[in-house]
Amino acid sequence: MKIGRILGIIGAILALIGVFLPWVAGHVAATNTDRSLSGIEFPLFIFGMPFLLFVVIGLILVAIPKKGTAIAGLIMGIIAFVIALIPMAILATIIVSWQISGEVASIGYGLYICLVGALLLIIGSAMGIRDASAPKPMPPPMMQPPLQG
Repeated sequence: MKIGRILGIIGAILALIGVFLPWVAGHVAATNTDRSLSGIEFPLFIFGMPFLLFVVIGLILVAIPKKGTAIAGLIMGIIAFVIALIPMAILATIIVSWQISGEVASIGYGLYICLVGALLLIIGSAMGIRDASAPKPMPPPMMQPPLQG
C-alpha cells in the first residue's frame, strides 16, 4: 500500500473521530454548568452530518488504488474541509459575542481534529493521484529460447 493511500485513510479516520468530539465548549453562567456540543448534536449536525458523509465517501475512494477514485477522494476531502471551515467561522463570531456578554466559550478540539483529518485526506488523495499516474515499470524483454543443435 502506497504512503498516499495510508495518509488519506488515516486522515479520514481522524476526521471521523473528530465529528464525535466537542466542536464548541463553554460555561453557562445562568446554570453554572459546563457544556459542549459535538458535530452530530443540534444545531451543529447541520454541518457535522454532511461532513461525516463526505469523509466516509472520501475514505472509501482513497482506499481504492485507482487514479479516478483518488481524484474523487481529493474532491470529497476538499468539500469536507470547506464544510468544517464554515462552522468554525460561525462559531468564532458567536463566541466573540458571548464573551462580550460575559459568557465563556471556545471552539472545541474536535473541530480542529476534523480540519486536520480532512487536510490529511486531501494530501493523501493528491499523493494517490501521483502514485497512480506514475509509469509502470516495463517488463523485461522476452528472450528467445536457446537454439538446440
